[in-house]
Amino acid sequence: MNHNYEWSEDLPESCPPEEAYQCNGESFYRLIAGDPACESDFFSHRKLYPTKAFQVDECRARSVSVFASKVKADAMRKKPPFKNRNTVIARVTIYPKDGLVLQTGLQKEHYSWWRSKAYNISEATIL
Repeated sequence: MNHNYEWSEDLPESCPPEEAYQCNGESFYRLIAGDPACESDFFSHRKLYPTKAFQVDECRARSVSVFASKVKADAMRKKPPFKNRNTVIARVTIYPKDGLVLQTGLQKEHYSWWRSKAYNISEATIL
């Protein structure tokens, strides 16, 4: 796949994975710090914690976690490390210009999103 994106963060070689795909207006859900959404709400774990060792590969560490359903995002909000934080759920609608996604991890509703700089944070809808 030819990735002609300017990524929001530096990515390692062979990242995103070949099987990652473009969306055409699909909605996903992300836990964010508050309303309105800001740039730091869409930082990868690697950008937030540059020296931390993660239990996923570097490509996934540099993606943004989103969920295919609001119900799943709400369930995550009730668990550590999000519990007792003032997190809100944002709906993000992802178009081809916004980057690539791939279902990752054990939860079938969890997706990794490699965000392009073209995504406009102000388009995130707080629910």
